[in-house]
Amino acid sequence: MVWNTLEAKLSTPRMSRYLQKNQNKHDRAAEAYVHNMKIAESLVSIFHVLEVSLRNGIQKEMAIEYNRLDWYEEWNDPADADLQKLYNKIADAKRALGARRVKASPDNIVAELSFGFLDILVQPRNHQQAVQTSDESFLFVP
Repeated sequence: MVWNTLEAKLSTPRMSRYLQKNQNKHDRAAEAYVHNMKIAESLVSIFHVLEVSLRNGIQKEMAIEYNRLDWYEEWNDPADADLQKLYNKIADAKRALGARRVKASPDNIVAELSFGFLDILVQPRNHQQAVQTSDESFLFVP
């Protein structure tokens, strides 16, 4: 019964991996899936805290580096394609906040940015200044 519900709601291809790993025993496969779901659920709060900490650390260090809370405004420069790509993400965040009638404060803008933006920000191929600054947020990372 549980197996049929999971397979119907999630998809046969997804559930077939569980079935194969559990010798085609539906009850064990369903139990394994539910077990994995519980593990994933327990990690959500950890990842949330990690993301918020990363976001806040980068916001703090960038504000110090640029000596302004809206440090990203320094990147609104069409002459620098890499910075402009990053700034376009800032503009998207501002539009999203405006659409929800939320004030576009520096904290709200940074909070609106996707985790992917933060990943792009710290990539070596991007603006060297941003990489050096974001490194200061994580002094003990090798």
